[in-house]
Amino acid sequence: MTPVVVVSTSSPDASVALIVAGEVAFAEARPSERQAGAVVLDLLRAMTERTGCALADVAAWVADEGPGSFTGTRVGVMLVKTWAFLYDRPAGVVSAFDLIDPARTVAIPNRKTDFLLRIPGHAPTVTNNLPAEVVRDADGNLPRPRAERAASLVHNIRWTSAVALLPDYVLPPSISVPKRPQEVLPT
Repeated sequence: MTPVVVVSTSSPDASVALIVAGEVAFAEARPSERQAGAVVLDLLRAMTERTGCALADVAAWVADEGPGSFTGTRVGVMLVKTWAFLYDRPAGVVSAFDLIDPARTVAIPNRKTDFLLRIPGHAPTVTNNLPAEVVRDADGNLPRPRAERAASLVHNIRWTSAVALLPDYVLPPSISVPKRPQEVLPT
């Protein structure tokens, strides 16, 4: 038995999955807007209670590397880095695109009117016009990444050390530059 925990925080939902021998033993997602860390901790607590798998028993940790929410992605990656480092376990990353659908055209909302579009076999691009073949759920909405989808993505997980694990934002963050830099006072 080799339990693997997958954490996804790149969308407005946080999701956690426990995968044992390629099968999903636990999976849950909750809204997490601006509280991804707290929601992931709650989900891990629920996972431990329902499955009996302690965090120290986890053989490897996997993070959703993005793209998606800048801060949300950082939170998930940092939590996975921390646990992998703490327990001296392998760390891995999987793309948010793949946690939606690894084989089809996928779009992730980016900023106000743009989307990051990934067509299989091509690098992601930014667009404001979604093609008809973009994956949608039954209600016509763009699906969000879900940690449990990693159970079928073993070949897409890139393994590394906890220290080397980094998010992939695809685009630089949209931060503003101060008009007048703040003065640094001598100490």
